[in-house]
Order: sequence, then structure tokens, then C-alpha cells
Amino acid sequence: MKIVLDTNEFVSGVLWKGNEALIINNCIEGKLQNYTSLPILQEFEKVLYYEKFQLSKEEIEKLLQTAISFSIIVIPTISINEIKEDPTDNIFLECALSGDVDYIVTGDKHLLKLNEYMNIKIINGRELLKIIGK
Repeated sequence: MKIVLDTNEFVSGVLWKGNEALIINNCIEGKLQNYTSLPILQEFEKVLYYEKFQLSKEEIEKLLQTAISFSIIVIPTISINEIKEDPTDNIFLECALSGDVDYIVTGDKHLLKLNEYMNIKIINGRELLKIIGK
């Protein structure tokens, strides 16, 4: 099953235990294929630098390498302007379409409000775990 994890799912999955960590473990084990893009990885890195996480540069680099290690990186060939309330969320739609994925996994209200985009279902982590039987 092919997925796109949004930034918050990425961050939660690498920093804490819970649904997101289970999803990442499934990606590492090859049970799920995560697709990402350079804009998503850049946003992931930017968020990891937030002071509230108190991560060193070395820790951030290691987390980035971990994310890259279990992801397939695509170069989006289209530009989407579907989400007007928060245009930065469009990077997940662009990546999902470019990777021809099954699901976008997110907790973001703007993305979840779409429910589906061009036959790509938009769900939260708990729903994905139910689908894969975890």
C-alpha cells in the first residue's frame, strides 16, 4: 500500500510512540511504502528545528536520514492549488498524485476536509492502522 505521510505524522512517528510510530515501523518493514518529496522533507526539517523539540543538528540530520531511508522520493510534476486556507498543504496532494499513492495520512484539518482527492483517500493514522489490521 502506497501512502504519503504529512509533516505532523512524520514528526510524531519519529519522536514518540503511538499510531504514527507504528505506521513508520510498517514503512521500515516494507509493509507500507511511504512517498515523499523535497518540499515535504524541507518542511519536516524546518519543524524539527522548532525550539520546543530541543533537538541538536546531529539529531535532526539523523531523523531526516531515517525518513529518507524508508521513503520513496518523487519529484512532483504538477502544481496544485486546491487548499486555499493553507496553500502549503498542497505539497502533499502534489506528492500523492506524482507517486500514484492510495492514501494521504494526516491529522491536518484542511486535508482531512477533502476526504478524497483524485481517487486518493485522505485519512488519519488511526484509520490507516485499522485498514492494515494493526
